[in-house]
Amino acid sequence: MSRISEGEPAYSTSRLVGVTEPQLAGTMLGLLLAALLAAIDQTIVGTAEPRIIASLSGFDRYPWVATAYLLTSTLSVPIFASLSDIHGRKPFFMTGAILFVATSALCGLAGELTFLPIDGMGQLILFRGLQGVGAGMVMGLLFTIIGDIFSPSERGRYVGLFSAVWGVASIFGPTLGGWLTDQWSWRACFWVNLPVGAIAVTAIYFEFPHMKPRAAARRLDWGGFATLIGCVVPLLLALTWATQYGWTSLRVVSLLVTAAVFLVAFLQVESRSAEPMIPLTLFRNPVISICSVCVFLLGVGMFGV
Repeated sequence: MSRISEGEPAYSTSRLVGVTEPQLAGTMLGLLLAALLAAIDQTIVGTAEPRIIASLSGFDRYPWVATAYLLTSTLSVPIFASLSDIHGRKPFFMTGAILFVATSALCGLAGELTFLPIDGMGQLILFRGLQGVGAGMVMGLLFTIIGDIFSPSERGRYVGLFSAVWGVASIFGPTLGGWLTDQWSWRACFWVNLPVGAIAVTAIYFEFPHMKPRAAARRLDWGGFATLIGCVVPLLLALTWATQYGWTSLRVVSLLVTAAVFLVAFLQVESRSAEPMIPLTLFRNPVISICSVCVFLLGVGMFGV
């Protein structure tokens, strides 16, 4: 758990003492809006795909719009969650939310920024990658902040509330993306984030208290970071190129082998690290291990469809 910056942690049976009701309401508003933006942004662009390709060309590179976002957001979650354990939640959450909003504006301007040395599709891929960093920072800290504020007896209902946001986004996102594209432009799918994101950032800035971590002397798991990147990057590249080159191509097979090797290395590093990024002992708990498998299958089904 965390402590309020002015003193030692003091907990009631419901939530962290020192967080007033207005602070709690403002914090929850900001967190919910940030979660909604990050969730919708993974589905809203799909229905705008034909217009984006027609506007920016680069059909052969379009899969990278999604791959760049997923790659950077996946890597950002554990890295910035670990950093927040040392330096506190608020600076990283604010940075992630601001980065997400700023890059949303840049994504909407892709192709119009003629001073950049890359074409419109290249600009969109670059900005989506940066946007994924912001989304990863937001999603990596979202449920951690809930754990900081609420006691175990209350966490369940709020985790359920935030999880429901993803269900709403999976239905509402494609519909909203199609409507915005038809009524205005595919660029509106990105610009719609700006007013909502501004409200979320403002609410978090003024209402979310800065909580100092208790274990300020924690060390970062650099070996875990390196091996995780070595696993995730070639895996996503292989999945992206498999449809173009085939599953049996040397390029795809070599990337899958590389990902498998780094996965083994990651497990070895985490099992020996004094302060692992992902403690493997968590998965001895059947609730955590079974739910992790279910969430993985749910993600495959939802994003695949």
